[in-house]
Amino acid sequence: MSSLAPAYNPAETEKAALGLVSGAQDFEKRNAVPAFVEAARSVEITDQASREAAAAFRADLKARDRKAEDFFAPMKRNMDALKKSILDGEKAVRGPIAEAVAILDPKIAAFETRLLEEAAAERARLEEENRKAEHLIEAWQVDGEALDTSVSRGQNKRKILIRGRLISHQNFVILATEFGTQAVVTSSAA
Repeated sequence: MSSLAPAYNPAETEKAALGLVSGAQDFEKRNAVPAFVEAARSVEITDQASREAAAAFRADLKARDRKAEDFFAPMKRNMDALKKSILDGEKAVRGPIAEAVAILDPKIAAFETRLLEEAAAERARLEEENRKAEHLIEAWQVDGEALDTSVSRGQNKRKILIRGRLISHQNFVILATEFGTQAVVTSSAA
């Protein structure tokens, strides 16, 4: 903020604005401003004398206009200086805020991008895990002799032991099945 500009003070601003309004009203009363328009409307120029009277009236109006301009000029300069100090104050407050926001925006965007990338990577990992889970059994082993006995063969039945090793484990899924005529399927965990 410029040291030449007056500091912003709300009370002084209101006082100055009220002073301008009051000063304008006083000037208007002292100079009978509304009467000028009516007087100008009533002027009729019909001869040299009325033309000279109209020119004198016009010269008087122009002199009053200069006086009004001179009257309001210092107030306008004060208001301009006051407005400048207000705008400088606003800039002093809002400038750093805007700069801080401009610094934070890309950081927030980068973090959100990283979160999206991490979520995508986690989703891909889970999809791969699910894909692998669909192929949970790595290998099957069929042992046709382990449960077969001469009695079961005589009854025309076969008992088979099936072992499947789980992927990434040392555990097996073991199924025991019996088939033949009138076979009943049973399973047991071993």
